Amino acid sequence: MHQNARIARADVDANKSLSYAMSHEGTGAYIIVIEGRVEIEGEHLSRRDAIGISETGTISIFATSPSSLLLIEVPMR
Repeated sequence: MHQNARIARADVDANKSLSYAMSHEGTGAYIIVIEGRVEIEGEHLSRRDAIGISETGTISIFATSPSSLLLIEVPMR
């Protein structure tokens, strides 16, 4: 991959929140739910669901069950 990308994995306990701050202005993130159920920016996601988010500096994640997530942050321009 020839991009300035960041890849992160997180395990979140049920009924806990997580906040992810973008590393640079102009980046976006693709979040994949490996296991569990979460709410991200008002969207309810379950196992194998994904969401793309851009034009924000911080992403709020709330786990409604024990969850594992994969986040890939990439430049949008």
